[in-house]
Amino acid sequence: MQATPAAVRVTRPVLERWLLERLPDGGRAWLDKALDDSRRVGPAGVAFASAWSSAGRRLGRAPLALRDDSRRALVEDRATFVPVGWATDELGRALLLLAAIEEQPPALLPPIVEELFRKGELREQQALLRVLAYLPEPRSYGSLAAEAVRGNVVSVLEALACDNPFPAAYMDALAFNQMVMKAVFNALPLARIVGLPTRADAELGRMARALASERRAAGRPVPSDLQALQDLPDSIEPPPPFAPSPRRS
Repeated sequence: MQATPAAVRVTRPVLERWLLERLPDGGRAWLDKALDDSRRVGPAGVAFASAWSSAGRRLGRAPLALRDDSRRALVEDRATFVPVGWATDELGRALLLLAAIEEQPPALLPPIVEELFRKGELREQQALLRVLAYLPEPRSYGSLAAEAVRGNVVSVLEALACDNPFPAAYMDALAFNQMVMKAVFNALPLARIVGLPTRADAELGRMARALASERRAAGRPVPSDLQALQDLPDSIEPPPPFAPSPRRS
């Protein structure tokens, strides 16, 4: 289920509380103030820019441990998304951005988000890709996601491809298939690609067979994930084009 702006407004304070409770005193105090400042000044403010760039140093980069009880607690607290596979700084940055843009017109956000991505260091880019699905009008960021697929950093590709609902929901067939093939090439498990069974098409199967043929010709092993993609039949019909969700008044 795709997160609506109203649902994200509910989720953001839930995740803010959840993360703040898990930070040491210094990180908790810093993030609490940074969130307030970001809400006050918006994404173009100096306070947001400073917090965005320093989140890694202030919050650390430890992976977030999400046990089953933590996931259940977040869902029971009405969180519409759970940060599976995220790290502390990535969730902190995502929450800073969601706080900063809450009162901003959606049409003004894509240039801001694109600039953050293109000027950001790798972990800033990872945070942006993880949160794309939860921004207003997420379909606006399809070209940014396609740009990320063309990059050469595996951790950035993983942030987009793995445990992320954005690609299956909003990327076009060409970009989605390229992402899947690049994930296979970089040994990222296909089981972590959300919605792959519903988006797999005949072209993806042909791409997989071509890559497998190249690997065999070079005397290289064919990964099991690539074998599974090869088995996609040629007769699969591509999914219908995505239509924008109707706006709610």
